[in-house]
Parts: sequence; structure tokens; C-alpha cells
Amino acid sequence: MVDSTYNWYWLVDGMFNSPNLIFMAKNNIAVIQFLKKIIKDIEKNVKSQIKLRKEFTMLLTIPGIGDILGLTIMLEVDDINRFPKVGDYSSYSRCVKSERFS
Repeated sequence: MVDSTYNWYWLVDGMFNSPNLIFMAKNNIAVIQFLKKIIKDIEKNVKSQIKLRKEFTMLLTIPGIGDILGLTIMLEVDDINRFPKVGDYSSYSRCVKSERFS
């Protein structure tokens, strides 16, 4: 993944024939880069206010779980030992279908 806007700009120049499309693509790239920086700053700020537990580091090893989702899971679940069985946690997190019979 290329983080440099210069590299992205160079790539965009060769992708489009229309100067208007090139202009819009470069502006969209600038917005994306700006938002990425803001998101990074927010994550840093949130992490500085929370006491991270070892579970957080373990959550980050799961593909698709980044800082924010890892923090959300860590804070919502609290102590995983409150779920006696794996199925209890799966049910809590709505990963299994619930069926009601009357």
C-alpha cells in the first residue's frame, strides 16, 4: 500500500484522459489522506485514555480486527471468563441464530 500522495498523484495522471477526472481523482486522494490522518489521531487519543489489556493485543492478531474494533470488543466484553462456554459468548455477540419456540 502506498501512503505517499505524490505516488498516488503520479498514478492518477496515467489513469485518466480527461483533465477533469484527473483533477477530481487527485482531490479525492487528498481527502482520503486527510481522513486517514484524522482517524489515526482519534485512535491515538482514544488509546491514550484506555488501559489496554493483554486481550487487546490478542484481538489484533485476528484478521479484520484493528484498533477500534479491538477496543470495542475489549471494552464491551470486559472479562471473557464471564461466559462459561464459547457458545455463550457467540450468543452474546449475536453470531448464532436465536430460535424461539412456543
